[in-house]
Amino acid sequence: MDVKQIALEKVIKMLDNIGVQYAVIGFDGSKHGTLEVAPPKPERTRTKYDNPHGELTQYVKGYIGEMKPGDVIEVPIKYGRRRTQSALSGYACRIFGNSNTVTSYNTTKDTLEIMRIL
Repeated sequence: MDVKQIALEKVIKMLDNIGVQYAVIGFDGSKHGTLEVAPPKPERTRTKYDNPHGELTQYVKGYIGEMKPGDVIEVPIKYGRRRTQSALSGYACRIFGNSNTVTSYNTTKDTLEIMRIL
C-alpha cells in the first residue's frame, strides 16, 4: 500500500471516531464521509470573436466624439446589430455615465441611433 493511502485511511478513521461530518475524495476517486460533494463546475468556454479586442469600441468611438446633450447621431451597422449596439451603449455609458444616453435601432435606415440626454 502507498504511504499516502495509509495516511488517508488513518485520517478517515479519526474523523469517524470524533463524529464529524466530512467528505473526502480518495486518490482513486472514491468518496468517503457523509457530506454531499457538489460536482465540479465545467470549465467555461470563452466566446471567440472575429475582431481583435477593442475594434468595436474604436469604431463607435469615432461616431460619438464630442456629443452634447440633445445630440442624435446615426451609426451604421458594421459588425451586426446587437454587437454594434452593445459596443455603442457600453462606450457611451463609460464616458457619459449610466442612463445618460438612449440607443435605438432605426428600421427604415438600418442604422443605430444614439441620443445623449444629460
